[in-house]
Amino acid sequence: MSPKKALTKIQAILLIIVVIAVVAGAIYSVYHFYIKPAGVGEVIPSEIKVGTVLPLSGPFSVEGSAALLGMQVAVKWVNDHGGVSLGGKQVPLRLIYYDDQGNPDLAVKMTEKLVAEDKVHIVIHTWGFLSDFTPPVTERAGVFSILWAGGAENHIGQGFKYMTSYHSQLVSFYKNVLRIIKDADPNAKTVALIWRSQPG
Repeated sequence: MSPKKALTKIQAILLIIVVIAVVAGAIYSVYHFYIKPAGVGEVIPSEIKVGTVLPLSGPFSVEGSAALLGMQVAVKWVNDHGGVSLGGKQVPLRLIYYDDQGNPDLAVKMTEKLVAEDKVHIVIHTWGFLSDFTPPVTERAGVFSILWAGGAENHIGQGFKYMTSYHSQLVSFYKNVLRIIKDADPNAKTVALIWRSQPG
C-alpha cells in the first residue's frame, strides 16, 4: 500500500471514530436535554429519525463517505443494543441521508427536505465549509442539530438556540503552530500555507 493510500485510510478511520462519538453525543443531548420523558397522553415515536446531508459525491466524497459510514455504524450499534430508552420504551434509530454533492445550495435544499418532509428529530450538519449554510435552516424550524465538522466563528457566535458543536473554533487550529514558528524564529515575517481550494 502506498503512503498516500495508507494516510487516506487512517484519516477515514479517524473520521469514522469522530462521527460515532458525535452521533452518540447527539442522541444523548436530544433525549436528555430537549425531550422530556413521556407523560400521560404523550405519544412516543415509533422511531427516532436522525437526518444528515453529506458530500457523498464530488470533491469531498472521501470525507462524506467516511462520515456516513461512521453514522451507519453508530446507528447499527445503538439498535443492536436495544435502541434508545424513551418514556419506558426502547425506540430504534433510523438514519435518513442525502448527497449534497459538495454544493452549498443543494446542502441547504436537502436540509430543508429533512426538516419539512422527513420530519427528522435531529440533524447532523454537513461537512466542512458546506455547514456554513445549513444551520439557519434547522434553527428556523426549531430542530436540534449538531455541527461536527465546521468551526467557523461566524456561526458558532450567532447564538443559535438549537445547535451544539463538537468542533473547536478554527482560529484555535493555528495558535500552537504560530507559537512554534515564533519560538523557532522570532524574526519570522512570512508564513506560507499550502491548502486545497474549495468550490464556492
